[in-house]
Amino acid sequence: MSFCDPICPLRFASESLKQHGHLARLHPELLSGAFYTPSDSQATEIQQEIRRIEDELSIVDSHVARLTAARDQLIIYRARLEISAESYRGVLSSLRRIPNELLAEIFELCIDPDSPLDPKRHASWIMSQVCSHWRAVAINSPSLWRHIHHSDEFHTHHSLLSTQLKRAQRIPRLSIRFFPNYTDDALDLLLQASAQWEQAALGLTNDGFVRFFNHTGTFTALKRLSLRSWDKLPATFTVDWSHSLPRLEELSLDLCYDTLPHQLPIPWAQLRVLCLSNGHSLDLLWLVSQLSAVTTISVFGGGNYGNERSTSRTVSRSMISLNLNDCGEGFVEEVLGFLVAPALQTMALISSRPAPRDRLITFLRQSRCDLKRLHVDAVITSGCLEPMLQWPCTRSITHLRLPKASVNPRDIVALASHSQLRSLVLARNTQNLQLRESLLESLPNLTELIFR
Repeated sequence: MSFCDPICPLRFASESLKQHGHLARLHPELLSGAFYTPSDSQATEIQQEIRRIEDELSIVDSHVARLTAARDQLIIYRARLEISAESYRGVLSSLRRIPNELLAEIFELCIDPDSPLDPKRHASWIMSQVCSHWRAVAINSPSLWRHIHHSDEFHTHHSLLSTQLKRAQRIPRLSIRFFPNYTDDALDLLLQASAQWEQAALGLTNDGFVRFFNHTGTFTALKRLSLRSWDKLPATFTVDWSHSLPRLEELSLDLCYDTLPHQLPIPWAQLRVLCLSNGHSLDLLWLVSQLSAVTTISVFGGGNYGNERSTSRTVSRSMISLNLNDCGEGFVEEVLGFLVAPALQTMALISSRPAPRDRLITFLRQSRCDLKRLHVDAVITSGCLEPMLQWPCTRSITHLRLPKASVNPRDIVALASHSQLRSLVLARNTQNLQLRESLLESLPNLTELIFR
């Protein structure tokens, strides 16, 4: 066989190794390591052998190049085969058999309502760019586009906002979060779709509040509204909103201390949940007097500034829950001193200061309510728990949370008279732990006893 035959590189390598094995060594005595000087005839033969080996190297290199090129082509061909196989696997994928309605529901579970309106971060935009099928499902699913979060974190381009409102297709379920530190024309664009708002959290400048409350459209689907301001609001607004919010049930206010809630044209009487932050006790008492539906009221950080004080009691026959969280001492004293709530069932008082036991007892006594749940997350000094538990209005309590109260044997006797008590939370200390068995024996209906 001649090495110059145009044979396959693999066949060339196989037959070469079979026929020649190890390369023959010409004049091995000259290659043994001993120093010999070749004769003229040996030098001629060695030069011929070198030329023969170089010719054979050239042939081998050409075959290696052909094998390398063939290997590269096989790698490319293999990649194409994998793509083709994966495409056919996709045809058989179970995802293709999911009904579009179910796929849309899965998409909705991926939505983060707090995600800014950013195509790179908002799940609805991301899923609409995966494939043509997903895009068609996403664009034709209005509920995926109902969460709109506009803030300084990402300045939303009006084109994106317009597109999202268009894809919401006028469904009355929009959830709006608008918190820029400046008035943005995006507010006007959102107000054009006010009839679609279901819930809205707005942090507005003075100018933004004026735009909002001077809006002449209606909020026919709005149920939950949160308003926050950094500036003092105008004394009056020109638009009457008594019929603009027919379904509003929950309202959260975080207003500048100089702003009075009665300035806002809100249909107060229909509210069922009211949250007030940084307000005056007079504000709360006025708000309570306006509410007529069954209501839950929460106050965070309330404080009294100035010498204004209430002069008469405020009676609320609809309030069933009152939560005072981290409010000032004067605020709590005045609210509990002038508020009467005969329908109250749940009360929470959370404070870093000692609990105003006397005021609390006065409030419960004058309210004469059938209290079911009482949570006092404030220090109750020794000897103060027993008198509070002896009032008739506390005997209806079924859930009592006193995570900062330490009980003594006399308190155990007072607790034993609360036969309806099912849940009890007390401070975790040695004395309370020692009285654990006594508590369990004294309260036969108790199913939950926690020490924190």
